[in-house]
Amino acid sequence: MPDEINAPRQAKEEQRVDPGSLKLKNKTPSPTKNPRQESILPSDQFLANISHELRAPLVGILGLSELLFKTSLNSEQVPHLESIRRQSKRLLSLVNNLLDMSKLEAGQLRTEEAPFDLDQVMQEALATTVFQTPNADIDVVLSIEPDVPLALIGDSQRVLQVLINLIANARKFTEQGSIEISATLRSQRESVASLRFVVCDSGIGIAAHELESIFDPFAQAASTRTRNFGGTGLGLSICKHIVEQMGGHIWADSTLGQGSRFCFEISCRIQDLPDRGSSSRDDRAINKRELKPLRILLADDDPISQTVLSGYLEEMGHTVWIAHNGQEAVDAHALGRFDMILMDLQMPIKGGLEAAEAIRDAQPEQGAQVPIIILSASTRPAESNRCQAGTVDGYLLKPIDPSVLHETLVKHLPESDASASWQLRNLDRECSTLD
Repeated sequence: MPDEINAPRQAKEEQRVDPGSLKLKNKTPSPTKNPRQESILPSDQFLANISHELRAPLVGILGLSELLFKTSLNSEQVPHLESIRRQSKRLLSLVNNLLDMSKLEAGQLRTEEAPFDLDQVMQEALATTVFQTPNADIDVVLSIEPDVPLALIGDSQRVLQVLINLIANARKFTEQGSIEISATLRSQRESVASLRFVVCDSGIGIAAHELESIFDPFAQAASTRTRNFGGTGLGLSICKHIVEQMGGHIWADSTLGQGSRFCFEISCRIQDLPDRGSSSRDDRAINKRELKPLRILLADDDPISQTVLSGYLEEMGHTVWIAHNGQEAVDAHALGRFDMILMDLQMPIKGGLEAAEAIRDAQPEQGAQVPIIILSASTRPAESNRCQAGTVDGYLLKPIDPSVLHETLVKHLPESDASASWQLRNLDRECSTLD
């Protein structure tokens, strides 16, 4: 592979803007222009950009920390690296909550509907929180009752966000014991399922006088718990807004010194896929099978993200080719065949979705198509749903847990392709023609 393809891209000063974020729909349109309303029109675009620009470097720090943990470290380096990872995660959580609170105040924290797999969402929530807070003294159990429909229509990213917040909160206040995450079916009427999610821990518990205001903004920040465990008190308030915006409700039970139980109920439409439930549950067994070495095209304009993701993939035994923007990805695909393409959503020249559309247009209508997975550091549900509803095969939110990355590779490759990779057509030689 020539230097033009694999050399890290020099830092660019221009700001990357998602074209899809340039339109803002006011909740209550008015025929007359209000100066205050006009002043907040750029907020949606600003929040989208600032979300990416703030989260991207933090995601890079977390990813590099994980790669360093896999190297030879002495007894003095390990605790320092653990502190870097722990503090980075705290800062990332704070950034996420502050951005969401800003969206709430601007009336821009919206929910959207798209097909999703509940099992996949809950597995991702578990993998994300366990990956972020490993502790051998805590047993984490995930259970989904057999009668729960898994193929649903709703806002998967908001459901995931609430679960991650509740699990992370339980983990923060539980030093030993267990954390149990469950999903049960409360009722089902025609194509709508009422679901209850419960996150139960054996942590320190919550005093009765604090439990009454636990979902209020900054409630935790004013309590004695913050002085011992940290936090802004925004996470639970955001969860409450999200759940209520989805037409559900959330509550908590707790006994001081024994633990807490956080519950929320929402309704989701059921996809018209009669056999989806059993096949989805089989995915967990399928995802455990090993992959033979794959040829993967990684398109990302951020050098740190390139290093982290290629490090994860190469440790799994795969070979990685790097493109620094969407156009390079399109050109590389035209010259060779890959088993998988991973593309960042926001890139110069061509973004991930635009590049994916160009790749699909260049492929024959019949025959196997290379799976394309979009990666993004943005937490906007609109982007996730837009990716999941169209040209691409999947969407992963950074930071990406290596186990989730592996499961994604397995899920989007037929078993035959997982056992044997396609051959590249003289890619090393022909890529030298790319600019």
